[in-house]
Amino acid sequence: MYLYSAITNSFYPEELLQDYIESNSVPSDLRQVNEDVFMIYSGAAPVGKERGADKNGLPCWVEQPPLSDDEHKKNAEAQRNLYRLEAEEVIAPLARADKYGMATTDELSMLVNWEKYTVQLNRIDLSNAPDINWPKKPL
Repeated sequence: MYLYSAITNSFYPEELLQDYIESNSVPSDLRQVNEDVFMIYSGAAPVGKERGADKNGLPCWVEQPPLSDDEHKKNAEAQRNLYRLEAEEVIAPLARADKYGMATTDELSMLVNWEKYTVQLNRIDLSNAPDINWPKKPL
């Protein structure tokens, strides 16, 4: 069996209750829940949901709050960084081939296209997140 606290939105194994009491870290609103409830609400939440508590203090799925502007900006920055890394993995060997005069015409064209793509990525105004028109990756 498990115990659930709406205050902490956490589960506590019942066999460890004495340890929580002794460490003075047991929430005041614990409710006993069975293994099935624990398995449902300790797993992955449905899309757009997160674990919360109902009016009886038991776990339930609730709507995720909308992201703040700052969170949207941070997500966009992370996405841009992933796109940059991917581009640099393509650019590095092409640039090396160019540096040593070994690049084919197709490789030189790819190098130019991928470098232009990174310029476009760098010019994105992240304050527009989540409404960002991402440049298309070169083929």
